[in-house]
Amino acid sequence: MLAAEVAPDGDVVVVDRSVDTLERLRHASVEPDVTYLVGESEVLPLPDESVDAVRTMSPPDASSSSEFFRVLRPGGQVSVGGSIESALNLSGGMLTEAGFVDVAVVSDDHGPSLDARKP
Repeated sequence: MLAAEVAPDGDVVVVDRSVDTLERLRHASVEPDVTYLVGESEVLPLPDESVDAVRTMSPPDASSSSEFFRVLRPGGQVSVGGSIESALNLSGGMLTEAGFVDVAVVSDDHGPSLDARKP
């Protein structure tokens, strides 16, 4: 999971509209520095440059992409989970426009995700 990539000192935020999704992810994670937020990714109640990674299952729009960029520290990562790889490819442009680099669709044991890094 993304938390393992920024461990041991990194802070990860997982945001989703669904409590059930967050609970499922929380139970699947053994990483200690993960915060789970119920809500919309367009408005994250976090200070600027306060986390090392953001994970969401909701496709980003221009507002959420900018919000991810705002809350991530330099070098921070965003990962957008999804089930349709073509939809993730379309979302990549929004992350690029927000300033992210290394935007790519990747697949792992959890399925495809759109991953990007803040320079």
